[in-house]
Amino acid sequence: PNCIIKMDEKRAFEAMMAELGDSDSDDGNRDVKSSKNSEKKGYRNTSEAKGTPSEPKETIRDMVNNNHIVQTSHKFSKEEEEIMSFGERPGRREVPRSSVVDSNPISRSWLMKPCYPGDSPMLCYIERQRSNFGGGIMFRAYLEVAGDPKRSKFLMSAKKLLNKRTSYYLVSTDAEPGDDRGSDDLLGKVRANAVGSRYLLTDHGVAPSKSNAPSMHRKEFGVIKFEFDSDGPSQIQSYVPSVNASGVAATWQPESEYNSIEDCVERGETTRLLQLKNKKPKWDEAHGGHVLNFQGRVTESSVKNFQLVCESLTGEDVVLQFGRVGKNKFTMDVKYPLSPFQAFGMCIACMDGKIADRKGYEFVRKLADSIRRNDDAKKG
Repeated sequence: PNCIIKMDEKRAFEAMMAELGDSDSDDGNRDVKSSKNSEKKGYRNTSEAKGTPSEPKETIRDMVNNNHIVQTSHKFSKEEEEIMSFGERPGRREVPRSSVVDSNPISRSWLMKPCYPGDSPMLCYIERQRSNFGGGIMFRAYLEVAGDPKRSKFLMSAKKLLNKRTSYYLVSTDAEPGDDRGSDDLLGKVRANAVGSRYLLTDHGVAPSKSNAPSMHRKEFGVIKFEFDSDGPSQIQSYVPSVNASGVAATWQPESEYNSIEDCVERGETTRLLQLKNKKPKWDEAHGGHVLNFQGRVTESSVKNFQLVCESLTGEDVVLQFGRVGKNKFTMDVKYPLSPFQAFGMCIACMDGKIADRKGYEFVRKLADSIRRNDDAKKG
């Protein structure tokens, strides 16, 4: 575009950039800063925002649309034009429409909202952090931007609480969350049953039995079930609230445990629910293991790798793909009808140690064999 403020051309543009300060560009991950050497070097990009958060400022694109900048013969440099039009030109939208991040921090509603129907998968990755001092385990999810890991956008984290009878994770928008279940940064919870065969995904509300106020009751976002399969990786089934063609999910906020997603599934009342299940991997003699086509997004073998499909809604199209790419790094690719929050919760459930998977099954079997041998030795 050929635009300029009604004053000296170059000084006007520099003043505008200085006024914007540390605000992000349209892709939500490029911080545009003023430079004293802007005429020679253009405008720098940095992946770390500095200073305290400020109120959202008017972007360059907004200035053009609001006629704060008028047409002129001045031509911006290539980098200046890229700043103004990033994410709008053909071929630049590597991130789906539902995944485009603006200059503000990622909102709770964006993380909880299903991906837009028809969009390509939202490419993300998860990093696992293990504590060497008994501090538990933590996962952090990031959104990949333009395929460049250095420009990735932090989405949310999950911290496992210690001293709980079952696996219990708090999902937060804070990269360094605490154990406070009343924190304003809390998105939701992922909690397992005793053996890890079932996980419940909820928001920050409380169980119906703990409050008489319906508005305080938790909203349920899904149930994930695991079943050991002696022929290969665990079988995975998940039930989530239904999503319409416009990408709006049904609200599931039961006033009693009787109307929870799990109880409705047990009774066969699934008309308002979507069922997801993992694709069955095939045995490959050449590799000596079960394989799936991950389209190059998974580089290391693991029984935790999986692909979920929603046959009733999208047929055999994969809606969630998860797999290992490093010792503590995993890819997470999600699309309609799931939200980033639901996908993250399902991946956490898969990575969590459980008796219901192969390792847990083998441990219990060896323990039972050991007890039986000891009993036989005593009898002999």
